[in-house]
Amino acid sequence: MRFNIFSTPIWIEDIDSSKLELITEEYGRRWLSDTLSSYGSNNNKMTEKGMRYLKEQIINCLQDFKIFDCTIPSVWRNVYNNNDFQETHMHPNSSFSFVIYEKLQEPHTVFFHPSRMMIFSTKVDKYVDSIFFPQVKQNQMIIFPSYLEHMVKKTNNAITISGNIDV
Repeated sequence: MRFNIFSTPIWIEDIDSSKLELITEEYGRRWLSDTLSSYGSNNNKMTEKGMRYLKEQIINCLQDFKIFDCTIPSVWRNVYNNNDFQETHMHPNSSFSFVIYEKLQEPHTVFFHPSRMMIFSTKVDKYVDSIFFPQVKQNQMIIFPSYLEHMVKKTNNAITISGNIDV
């Protein structure tokens, strides 16, 4: 009998990004990739109505875990032009994270198995997936555990809204 153990849940759901009402006033070049982002800026403002809508969408996904409330301590917008990318990273000090694809022609997000280096070193990589390319579309949101390493491959003409979730 086969068991799949240590699975990692993610959710991909449609979302109306216009209802988020996120106002971003300040962008800077962030990370090693120099991607244009409002991360770390205190000038990201989401209306109460927008935050309520976002929390409702998130809680709808997380209800299988009996999670009926959450906080969203940070939200920011990333702008990808001219082959911009984002290096491999994770989101420490939060439970879950999300990416909303506000403007997208094709997906460039890549997730990595938490044990990918061990998978490669034990030669089971042809049996165990160590990389996941979610097939997301514009106006979709992906929610994932914050410990999942991920990156954005080189892309153009894309805008995402990202954030962290505490439960």
